[in-house]
Amino acid sequence: MNTQRRLVVLSMDVLLLAELTLCMYWSAPHGNAMAAVFLKTYVPLAAATAGTAWWLLRRIRRLSAVSGAEL
Repeated sequence: MNTQRRLVVLSMDVLLLAELTLCMYWSAPHGNAMAAVFLKTYVPLAAATAGTAWWLLRRIRRLSAVSGAEL
């Protein structure tokens, strides 16, 4: 795995952990509705982060294939 792909995966991991922490913090004061508030905030953020990382990894792979074919 090249350096760019490692950076994308590492940043995705850090962002997912930060999102998890923040969503737990934001949903804690809601008492009985904590689970619902947590899911409403975390799932879209995690999906956006994972989708963006997937898109970036595919783009990096495509660009490295094009640059490798020219050599």
